[in-house]
Amino acid sequence: MSGVESLPERIASEGLQGIRVAIGDEYLRRLDCLAVARRDGVWSTFYVDERSSIEERSARTYADESSAVEGFLERLRLQKRKVEIHEELRERRRHQGE
Repeated sequence: MSGVESLPERIASEGLQGIRVAIGDEYLRRLDCLAVARRDGVWSTFYVDERSSIEERSARTYADESSAVEGFLERLRLQKRKVEIHEELRERRRHQGE
C-alpha cells in the first residue's frame, strides 16, 4: 500500500506522529501543518499556515499519488530531524549554563 490511505500507519511506524499533518482534503480544515493532497488534479505537498492559507512557495508537485506520499514522508522526516536538532542545541545550552 503506497497511497495516502497508508500514511497514518507509515507515520506511526516511523515515529513521525508529533508533527501536525493533513492528509487529503483535511487540509481545508487544518491550521499550521504539512499537507499532502490532490489539488486541481495534481498531487502535491505543501504547508498550511496558521490562517489556513497554503504557502505556495512550499508546494512541491508529484507525478502520482505514490510519489507524493514518498515526498510527504521525506518532508516529515526532515521536519522531525529539524526539531531534534533544535532540542539538542537547547539541551547543550542548558548544560553549558549550569
